[in-house]
Amino acid sequence: MRLKWCRTRTTSAAGVAIALALALLPASAGADPNDANDSAANDSAADVASARQPVLEAFWGGSPKADQLPWEMINSISYFFASPDGGRCSEPDARQRGDVASLEAVKRAHPGLTVLVSIGGWGAAGFSADAATADSRRTFVSSCVDRWMSAFPKGLVDGFDIDWEFPVSGGLPSIGSSPADRENLNLLLGEFRTQLERHAHAAGLSSKSATLSIDIPAGRIQDDGTGKAGAPYDAAHSYDLRTVGRLVDRFNLMTYDLCTGYSKVSCFNDPLVKRPGDPNDRYNNNVGAVDYMEAHGVPANKIVLGVPFYGRSFTVTSADNGGLYQPFTSMDFLDYKVLVGPQWAGNPDVQQGWDPVVRSPYLWNPRTMTWVSYENPRSILDRSLFAKDRRLAGMMMWEVGADDPQHSLLTAMTAPWLTGDRR
Repeated sequence: MRLKWCRTRTTSAAGVAIALALALLPASAGADPNDANDSAANDSAADVASARQPVLEAFWGGSPKADQLPWEMINSISYFFASPDGGRCSEPDARQRGDVASLEAVKRAHPGLTVLVSIGGWGAAGFSADAATADSRRTFVSSCVDRWMSAFPKGLVDGFDIDWEFPVSGGLPSIGSSPADRENLNLLLGEFRTQLERHAHAAGLSSKSATLSIDIPAGRIQDDGTGKAGAPYDAAHSYDLRTVGRLVDRFNLMTYDLCTGYSKVSCFNDPLVKRPGDPNDRYNNNVGAVDYMEAHGVPANKIVLGVPFYGRSFTVTSADNGGLYQPFTSMDFLDYKVLVGPQWAGNPDVQQGWDPVVRSPYLWNPRTMTWVSYENPRSILDRSLFAKDRRLAGMMMWEVGADDPQHSLLTAMTAPWLTGDRR
């Protein structure tokens, strides 16, 4: 089935429902009026991007081993995680050194591979202090380059992926934050850009060896500052999106974790569009998130759309609506490779379903009152088709170790870009 992802604007839920019934997925209204000139500029940039190699990125933490990954489907890898540590980048431990070193043989066989080290992640503290002054920024970035680039064979590590969750607000109180974080992040990215380019030039390497990316959350509910509850969240409050989009090579849009333990009811982790009855924000879905970022000045040709290789399970308090949009008492994570195993796919108590609006599968076990949102090859393919038709930079996932041994999700994610598959 071929789905067309139009840029037509609608102004009502009824209009969206009609468009979905026709298998047309519209872009949402809601552009910032100050960004009226961005649409044409982004379209022009996207035309140029269409001729570039797409980004097909895997986040990888060392499992499975490097020689077990299907490199014919991956052209970029982000190794996680380095972290802020006392004003500097953490030093790689023995396991991390071995993981990164194992990529040397892979890169010889696939010289076009981009290897990044991801810094931070959920709950990582220290960014706010490290970004606060010119001296602290210079010291922090220099240590990242020394410990994660210079310490490895020349040209093995090509740059960094910055995963600061979150500047200003939205993160756990333990990470530390300040109203100045929004501007300081811009300055930190500028320092990374300067030092990466200097490092590449000194080593006689190409611009690929000065790659800088950032991970930006799409979820519209984040921590309220207490570590105990959620609150409405707007990424533009934490990130100067237009400037960030200019400073980085890639803008990884984390269009997952759109329903979390902070949510009031069970809901979809990665909805393609807003579903009637969904209590969440209109931008809390793939189409809405891309519209939002473009409206705030992020070029389409830098956006890398993220998909989850895991699901979220909710123990709900009511069986109404088959467990969907119900209050819950607990939430858990489940890798895709677990969900297709005997505990779930092979369990006669588990009902399997497909939501034709959000384009996602789900599971429901009425005996245990457990509702599960996850993605399968069909839904991942839909999201990749959406990204390609919107002329985004490519796709990334969290994380490759959660896929099944057949790499079913990765195959679906990369198919439209590698084979033109539009099933």
